[in-house]
Amino acid sequence: MKAQDKKIFVRYCSISAILLAALIYMLVSFSNSHKNVVDLGVSNHALNNITQNAKVSDSRFRNIAFSPVPIEKSGRSQLAATIEALENFILRRKAKSQETEYGTWLWTPIMQITPSYMADIIAKAKKEGVNVIYLSLDSYLDIYVMEEGKEKEKALEQFSKKLEDFIWLASGEGIEVDAEGGWSNWTEEGHKYKGYALVSFVKDFNKSRAHQFRGFQYDVEPYLLEEYQASVEGKKRVLSDFIALVDETEHFLSDSNLQFSVVVPDFYDRKDKATPKFSYGGRTDSVFGHLVQVLNKREGSKIIIMSYRNFAHGRDGSIEVTDNEMRTLRNKGGKTDIVIALETGDVEPSYITFFSTSKSYFENEKSKVVKKYKNHPNFGGLSIHFANSFFSLR
Repeated sequence: MKAQDKKIFVRYCSISAILLAALIYMLVSFSNSHKNVVDLGVSNHALNNITQNAKVSDSRFRNIAFSPVPIEKSGRSQLAATIEALENFILRRKAKSQETEYGTWLWTPIMQITPSYMADIIAKAKKEGVNVIYLSLDSYLDIYVMEEGKEKEKALEQFSKKLEDFIWLASGEGIEVDAEGGWSNWTEEGHKYKGYALVSFVKDFNKSRAHQFRGFQYDVEPYLLEEYQASVEGKKRVLSDFIALVDETEHFLSDSNLQFSVVVPDFYDRKDKATPKFSYGGRTDSVFGHLVQVLNKREGSKIIIMSYRNFAHGRDGSIEVTDNEMRTLRNKGGKTDIVIALETGDVEPSYITFFSTSKSYFENEKSKVVKKYKNHPNFGGLSIHFANSFFSLR
């Protein structure tokens, strides 16, 4: 081979290598389809504190549920939808001077919260800069299933008084309180009354009490159900029922000022390819796409993503497992924010939690997540799971 031909050949190989590397990079960057099997079983619940009445079905109430959402025909074209998304993007960028969320969950059953424990939790939340506490109300279902009568009325009043005391004390420290509820089977037949019972209680509570909840949050994890894991059709049915629950609840909340948030795993987005597309409301989309479509109907709505990793950057880090959802929100626009959740509990595997790390390491990784997304128009802040373990970091 002549020297000039060899030179051309080497240059050709170099260019080909560069193009191949660029193609691989683009495929990895744009697909970003993480397939970590740990994600498929991640959960946000504190199993030791969940009441049995949140898990088991009471046949007396099996026919109680939210009313179906009226079907609305949309005359909007794709162009109109695109223009609306662009307008929302611009408006949300201008409005991002507002305080972002820094929340944490408290799973302690309400009637086990003593005045001293209440004061301690709220003082620690204040110290850590927490501005919203997600307070589990699953134990309300223990009262809901009681026989009607004076005992039930007394229990309900004590429960409500405890809640109002908590909200009053938290508000004095500039901390909002959201009511939280959910279990994996709340979308299933015989269990649908639970969401209705809890949301109805929260709405009535806010109408009758001086100190009120800011919002209501679902932590319903249907991907843990056996049917979901058994087949593709099972996944579609379970996920469709989940979206129906969220949609019906949003409609039920339409006459209230309650904010609405939903906790989800990090694999619901279309690009993750972990869940099948399915039809709901005349549209075929991923479960995350349907969720955004529903929540965009409500101002102040949030999706809290369990981006459980104890490192921010790199392959399979908190940022990478959240990127697909953040890009989807940027493209779709709308009123919904994403709140990124991090884990501090004593759970396995160790790389999904900050439990065994130092407080300074946690703060450092947390700040990287905020830095990455602080200018995103739909970034709503962070949530730390959960209060007791979070406040124990040293």
